[in-house]
Amino acid sequence: MKKLLFVFVTFYSFALFSQHSDRVLEIKKMYKQTKSFDDKKNCETLRWEEIDENDGYERPLQRKVAECIYPESYTRISLSFEFLESWLDAEYYFKNDNLYFAYIVDDSGSDKYKIRIYFKDDLEVEKVLFDNGQVNTKINDKNTTEDIKKQYLKWLYIAEDELN
Repeated sequence: MKKLLFVFVTFYSFALFSQHSDRVLEIKKMYKQTKSFDDKKNCETLRWEEIDENDGYERPLQRKVAECIYPESYTRISLSFEFLESWLDAEYYFKNDNLYFAYIVDDSGSDKYKIRIYFKDDLEVEKVLFDNGQVNTKINDKNTTEDIKKQYLKWLYIAEDELN
């Protein structure tokens, strides 16, 4: 009886304190596998300058986009976009052309945020982590997660347009 109680308490504790869904664990595995193929990737990189004529300075802003193809149908699109007083670096990870993970560093000059977006198979958000440099927070509000998704997927769409 004590063994059964111990097993039950251990299992319940594990289930209660488990931080990751099955999908997040699957994404972590896919991410690790993608990274293991780094020496086998085939990349195309584009660089250009863009001028925002509405900012009053008309200085060229640096843009860089890279698409890397990996074995086993993995792909990564990386981008680095300079803005007037900020910078955005992002990596978008795909398996079979389906986005599964995005890692974004949004540097406004005074603040630097790291955002991790875990996607379900249908581009719905599974989980968003927001790191402001002091604390890593899971975003639970559905509207906020959708706003974050829209805000950072627009840069992916720009990168894909440049690559095509």
